[in-house]
This record gives sequence, structure tokens and C-alpha cells, in this order.
Amino acid sequence: MPPIYMDEWDYFNPRKNRAFGYCDTTMMLAWKGGRLVGRIMGIINRRHNEKTQSRTARFALLETTDDQEVAHALLTHVEEWAGSKGMTKLIGPFGFNDQDPEGYGKETDYVVYKIPRGRPHQHTAIAWRHRPPFSG
Repeated sequence: MPPIYMDEWDYFNPRKNRAFGYCDTTMMLAWKGGRLVGRIMGIINRRHNEKTQSRTARFALLETTDDQEVAHALLTHVEEWAGSKGMTKLIGPFGFNDQDPEGYGKETDYVVYKIPRGRPHQHTAIAWRHRPPFSG
């Protein structure tokens, strides 16, 4: 079941979601043939990175049609954005913090995507939550 729209509006609203005060973000929608075919959010949690002395970015809310080209373009956007901000690692799916929603429920699969420093597009692991088709 898709998320409740009001919850998503609050999640993306900097006035209602305090995480925007300590996180840098990028959000991207993918269009193909005049159709919306995907979305992704990139997040740099500055508090977490300072506490752990790391340079880690996160991706969240990755959704695409069944199209590898779209998924690659979305992930590449976040990877390049994170690199331009000095990040050396991209992990996900993770929201602003570890309690944020990243998928659509317990029936989804969870996998981590990680890009080693200096080796773009050579993924050690890649996958994400998968929402089953809407059943009615």
C-alpha cells in the first residue's frame, strides 16, 4: 500500500521536519517519454558524520519503473552530488535517521547499496526495498 500523502508532505517540508536543519538533501524525479518513472532523495546527515567522523551520504525513497536505465540515472545523480560535497561513501536505503521510512512495509526486501571510494559504478552490493504491485 502506498504511503499516506499527508505523511509524505510533512516528511518533505523543512518547516515540519527538523532534520532539514542538520542535513543536506537533493531530490530528483525521473521523466521518460513524458511520464514520471522514478524518484530518489540523497541525504547527508552532518550530525551523524561529525559524530562518526565519516563522510557518508545516504539515498532514500528510491522508486522506479522496471527500467535499469532510470535506476542507474537516479543513483548516479545522488552519487555525483554526494561526491561534489566531499562524501566518500553512499549507503541506503536510509532516511534522515535510522527511524525514518525507507520503504513500504514489512513485506519488502531490504538490501544495501554501497559505492567504494574512487571506484564509481563498481558496486559491492546493490538492491533496495521492493514494493509488490498494488493488489486492489
